[in-house]
Amino acid sequence: MTRSTRYSPNVLEQWKPYIQSLYLEQELTAPTVVETLETECDLSVTKRQLKLRFEAWGWFKKVRQEYYCAMNKVIETNTHLPRPLNFNVTLVRGQAPKLYEAAKIAKQAQRTTKTGKRRGRPIGEMSYEDALELLNHANIEILNDMPLVPPSRPLRTVVPNMELGEDDDSDSDTGFDTPPYVESDFETHRPLTGTSTLTGSRPGTGQDETPEEITQLFISMTLSIEPTDTRRLMWARFLGLNVGDAYRPLRLRESEGQLMKFAAYYVQQSLYSDTTLDSFDVATRAEAKENLKKLLIGDSMQILPTVFYIQAVIVSNEQAELLKQFYSDCCECAESVANVTSRIVLPIFRAGKLISQQGTSIGFTSPQEECEQEEHAIKEIMLKTELDADFHRSKDLLLSMNQGCSSTFAITQFHHAWAFHLMGDHQKCLDMLTEPTGLPLLHSVMGSSHLFTVNCYDIMAICYEKMGNGLAQHYIDYAYFQLRQCPYPLLPYKFRLLQHISRTHLRRSATIGVDVERGIQALEDVLRFRWDFFGAFHKATWFAAEELVQSLKKHVGSEAAERRRQELEASHAQAWQLRRHDR
Repeated sequence: MTRSTRYSPNVLEQWKPYIQSLYLEQELTAPTVVETLETECDLSVTKRQLKLRFEAWGWFKKVRQEYYCAMNKVIETNTHLPRPLNFNVTLVRGQAPKLYEAAKIAKQAQRTTKTGKRRGRPIGEMSYEDALELLNHANIEILNDMPLVPPSRPLRTVVPNMELGEDDDSDSDTGFDTPPYVESDFETHRPLTGTSTLTGSRPGTGQDETPEEITQLFISMTLSIEPTDTRRLMWARFLGLNVGDAYRPLRLRESEGQLMKFAAYYVQQSLYSDTTLDSFDVATRAEAKENLKKLLIGDSMQILPTVFYIQAVIVSNEQAELLKQFYSDCCECAESVANVTSRIVLPIFRAGKLISQQGTSIGFTSPQEECEQEEHAIKEIMLKTELDADFHRSKDLLLSMNQGCSSTFAITQFHHAWAFHLMGDHQKCLDMLTEPTGLPLLHSVMGSSHLFTVNCYDIMAICYEKMGNGLAQHYIDYAYFQLRQCPYPLLPYKFRLLQHISRTHLRRSATIGVDVERGIQALEDVLRFRWDFFGAFHKATWFAAEELVQSLKKHVGSEAAERRRQELEASHAQAWQLRRHDR
C-alpha cells in the first residue's frame, strides 16, 4: 500500500494548474477537489488547507453579500440614469473581470436583506457614501458613461482589499452598523506628502511601495533568513503577509532587511518554542537587538507597527515570559540610542515592559485577577503621570517635525491611549481615542479594517464594558465585522479578539442570560483557527480547547462539556495516527 504525499503548500504549488482546472474550469466544489486529489494524485489534503491555498492564489467563486448590497445601494441612488448601472467584479486574481448586471445584483441584495432581518441584524443597511467606499475598497468597477450622484461628504481613503470573495460554505451574516464616534472631517487628516526622515520612500524613486510589492518583499526576506523547516512556507506566509499588512499606509526604504531580521527572530521563538528567550543562542538574540538599534539610529518609525505585531503573536500563544523579555530588549535598545526616534518610541516600550511585568489585561489573566491588578495600577499615580509626560514629549517632537496628521502620529496616539487602558485608566483612554487625533485619524490614514483601527474599537469596547456603558457590545461586534474584512484571516490578533468577544459574551450571559451561543461560537472559531494553523499538538491549540470545554461546563452543562471533550480527544487521536503514518 503506497503512502499518500504529505501536504505542504509547496506540493500544492506543483499541482496548481491541475487544481485550477478542477476548481475554476470544471467548477467542482472544494470537497470534490479534495477527493479527486486523494484518488487520482495520491495527495492527502483537507478542505481547510485547500481553501487556504485558494485564498492565497486569489480564487473565489462568490461575491460577498455586503458587496451585493453596496452595488445595489449605488444603483438605487442613481435612478436618474437612462439605464441601470452594471459592475465589473474580479473574482480570480489575474483573470478578466466578470460582468454583474443590475437585475442579478438587486435580487441577491434583496435576499441578503431579508436574511438579515430574519436574524435580527441589519445586513446591507449602509449609506451611499459607505457603499462607494466599500466598492472602492474591493476594486469593483462601476460601468457608466454619465456622472453619478456625488457623495454628501468626502470619501475616506481606504487600503485596497486583496480578498473579494467568500468560501462556498462561509457564514454570510456579517452586517453591523458603524459605531458612533466623534465626528470630524476626515479630509483634514490626510497623510503628509513629501519626504520625511521618519517614513522614507522607495530608494531613488520617491514612490510608495504597492501592497503586492510589500507582501512579496517580506515573503522573500522571510524565506531567506528562516531555517529549513517542514512548515517553512506556511510560516513565511504567516509572518510576511501579516507584517506586510501593517505597513500598507507607510513607506519602505533600505531598512526593511533589518526590520525583517528583527521581527523574524522573536516571532519564530513564539511560534516554535515552549521556553523563553534565555534558552536560545545568545548570538542570534544579540543580532536581533543589533538590528533594532540600527533601525532606531536610522530613524525608522516602522518599528512601532512591527513591535505591536510581534506582541500580538506572542499574546496569541499565551507566552507571558516571552513578552516580558521582548519588551526588555526593546527598552534596552532604545535607551542605548540617543536620537529623536528613540525618544518617541521609548515611552511606548517602557509602557509595554511595565504592563507585561504586571501581567495586566494583555490577555494572560482571568477577568477577576485582571480587575485586581488594574485597580493596583490605578493607585500608581506618579508612574502614570510620568508616563503621560513622556508621551506628551513624544507628541511635541512629532508636531515640531510637521508630523501632526501622519501615520506616525496616529500610531503614537494609539499606543498612548492603549497604555492607559492597560493601566486601568479607562476614561483617560476613551478621551484620547475620541479626540480628532484618535480614532478619526486612524480611520483616515489606516483604513477601517487595519490592525490598529480594529484594535482601537476593541479597546473602546473593553473600556465601555468596564464603565458599564451599553455601547460596549456594539463596538465589539463592529470590531469583529471589520476584522473579517481583513485580507489575511490568520492574523494573530484575530485570535485575541475572538477570545475577548467570547469572554465578553459569556460574562454578560451570567447576568442577563443571553449571548451564550455567540460566546461559545467565538471560542469554537479560536480553536478552529489555531488547529488549522498551529496544528493539533501546539500548546496554543490546547489552551483554546481547554477554555472551550470549561466554558461549556460553566454556561451550558457538564454533559455538553464532556461530549465536546470526547470529540476533541478523538480528533487528537486521529491526528496522532496521521502523524505517525506520515513518519
